[in-house]
Amino acid sequence: MNNLECTFEREVTHAEKTDAWNERLQNHLQECSSCRNALLIAKAMDSVQAGALQKASAVPAYRVLWFKAQYMQRQERLSTLDLVKLLGVSFVGALALIGIIVWKIPTLSSLLTISESASGFVFHTIIPLSIPIAFIIAVVIALWMYSLEFFFARR
Repeated sequence: MNNLECTFEREVTHAEKTDAWNERLQNHLQECSSCRNALLIAKAMDSVQAGALQKASAVPAYRVLWFKAQYMQRQERLSTLDLVKLLGVSFVGALALIGIIVWKIPTLSSLLTISESASGFVFHTIIPLSIPIAFIIAVVIALWMYSLEFFFARR
């Protein structure tokens, strides 16, 4: 026998993997220390492989990891500073909208009193004035919505 490797080592390791032991291999295993060492190493490697497979099966699915990463990224975006900025932009937008309404209310009220005194309630005097007001309000709201998109999507 060679001290480095026995001719039965491969058969012993194969028998360990397939659980196909015969009497000749069992008798040889009693006599050969090299084959016993190979058997111990094969058992250790099988246990390491089984442990690695258990750890690999314990890893969550890729979708769960993706959703967790998305959630953490969203939480970073919604930090306190971003919320303060968002509230500031919302406050300025609301003030601008209130300013436009207050700015144009006297004109609207004077037109309503003139049109009511002249011929009852006439819409043809209000509609030309309300179109620019509606346009200005729409622009302010669009800018406000764009600022919301800017705060939440550009991070």
